[in-house]
Amino acid sequence: MGLAMLFLSLIIRPAIKTPSGAVGDDLAIIVCLLVVVTGFIGTRVARRIDPSLTQQARDRREAREEKIRAARARD
Repeated sequence: MGLAMLFLSLIIRPAIKTPSGAVGDDLAIIVCLLVVVTGFIGTRVARRIDPSLTQQARDRREAREEKIRAARARD
């Protein structure tokens, strides 16, 4: 979400002509970067705090791979 907002802010940036609009766009870009950074930090910290999240992701991946193997074996 933060990357999409950042991308849109950078696309719209050349069309902004007023100083207050430029300040608002600068603020939007900063907020987008903060959203991306805090999301990244949150995922890293959550994995360290709750190792079961990593195990759940591993279990889901293995189940998905097993499902694909079973489908290929049927064909």
